[in-house]
Parts: sequence; C-alpha cells; structure tokens
Amino acid sequence: MDELRIYKGLTEKRRFFHKSRSSNHYNLEQINQFDDWYNKELSLDNSTKRIIYRGMSSAEYKLYNSAQRFWILNSLTMWKGKEHTEYLKMFKFMLNRAKKDFLFEKVFEFYKLKKWEIDFPLMSILQHYGSPTPLLDWTYNLDVALYFATEQIKYFGKSNSPKDYFSIYKIDKSFNHDYTFINLKGVSINDTPKVDDYFKYVDQKNKIYFLSDFEDFAIKKKNIIGQFTSIYNQNIIPQEGMLIFNPFPTDPFEEYFSKASPSKKPIYCVNIHKHMAEYIRRRLKKKRITKSFIYPSIMDNAKNALNTYLDDITKLS
Repeated sequence: MDELRIYKGLTEKRRFFHKSRSSNHYNLEQINQFDDWYNKELSLDNSTKRIIYRGMSSAEYKLYNSAQRFWILNSLTMWKGKEHTEYLKMFKFMLNRAKKDFLFEKVFEFYKLKKWEIDFPLMSILQHYGSPTPLLDWTYNLDVALYFATEQIKYFGKSNSPKDYFSIYKIDKSFNHDYTFINLKGVSINDTPKVDDYFKYVDQKNKIYFLSDFEDFAIKKKNIIGQFTSIYNQNIIPQEGMLIFNPFPTDPFEEYFSKASPSKKPIYCVNIHKHMAEYIRRRLKKKRITKSFIYPSIMDNAKNALNTYLDDITKLS
C-alpha cells in the first residue's frame, strides 16, 4: 500500500505557501495572536466573493483531494493503464454511472435538465456525499473553514510538531497572476460549462492551464442548475462552498505550483496551535456555526419547530 506524504516540520511547509497577509506569523501560538489575525481577516471586504478559505484539522496534511487519497492508498496506479489517463477515467466513469441511478433520473426528469446540465449537480452531490472526486472543498466563509478545522480536535501536545497545529489556507482570486485560476464558466461557449471542459485543458506534460471553480454560479437562484444543485444538496448554502479541480493523481494541490513555477505561491497559510481549538469552537457557537448548521437536516429542522412549540407551552408562567 502506498502512503500519503505529510509535512514533517513547519519549516519545511513554509516553502509552499505565503504567510497570511493578516498576520506577521506563519504559526499562531497564543489566543491574542489568533484574535488579531481573525479580526483582520473578518475586516476584509469579501462581498465580491474573491477570497476563499480551507480548514484542515492537522498542519501535517498536504492538500490532497478525496480521489487522490483513494487512488494512492489503494495503489490504483498499479492496477492498469497509464496513471494520468486512468485517474481521470475513474471519475468520469463514476459520473456516468451516477447518471443512470434511478432516483437521480427521476429528479433530472422532474427538473427537465438537459444532458450537459446534469454533470455539475452530480459532481457536487458526489463530492459532498462520500464519493472520491478530484475536487477540493473551499469556502467563502472563514468561520466555516475554522469549523471544519476544529470540529474533530480532541488531543494535542505541547511541541512544535505539525501534528499539534491545524491550518487555515486562503486564496485571493483577485491576485490571479498568469491566469492560475479561471472560472470554468468564463472559458465555456455561451456560458454553458460542460464537464469535458475540465479535461481538455490538461496536456500531456501535466501542466494545468487553469484550475476551475463552478459553485460560484451553481447557487444562483436564477440559474436552473443552481436551483437543482442547492435544493438537492443542502450543504452548499450554509457551507458557502466552491470546488477546485486538480486533475493529477498524486500531486497535492500546493505542489503543482512549485513544479510549474518555484516563485509562484498563490496559497496563503497560517498554522494555529490546537490548544486554541476549544476557544475557537466556543466563539463559532456564539455565531451559530454549529454541526446542525454546517450539516443541515431538513427533518431535524422540521422536528425543531414542533419541539420549540412544546417547550414554549410548558414553560412556567
């Protein structure tokens, strides 16, 4: 079995990332340092949705997507065919198989979706409900990134090992030198993106001409794709998510840039010591960023309406 590579030290990690623009530190050790960084980040105007964040529960993890983790840990490179081609074929096969699912077919029929309109809702559903995809989750909401980074943290040590820190990553899409990131909608004919557009921009030399996001426009109510995706996939709206496509089977997201251009570091990173995780969770709870919000269940919400009524009428006068 192959293994996922990790960061063995925080100093080693620095060469792949910029220091956060909102902090003088790569690593935040104390609560006052976190508060200062957090307040500066919140003060940034993100009304145009140009800044995206990702939270990771351990600073030792590289930015692999779920398909890469599945591909590497199961040694699929050794199964058959050419590594690069077969990796993308795996995802396309999964997508085409999901289209034949009887439930999805009935939903597509109800919404009168054209064949090419089905791809993007399905990609979002596969991503958020457990299938390995070459997509990496990001969010426009810093609090959501902090929730994902801290929700499972229970143990930490006192060392400066990456295991004792979690990480928040940031990309400012307005600083898009050399067209590192281009929205797939912008390169599609008549603003009608198709999933094959992802694959035709990858050449035989393993260069990414662009990494694309599609959930920028997937949640707009005036768009039928957005109506289908956000109604059927309840996670999209509270998580304020968008997805970035990485077509390579073994290169973590951040390492592509060091190979393409050693001076290009479009990703900012701050590592936060895990002793602050409970403090951060409490702050998020005050803002109602909780599990029930991040992972919505309409059934639970409906039950809450009844329970709130019953609690109210049994209050002591």
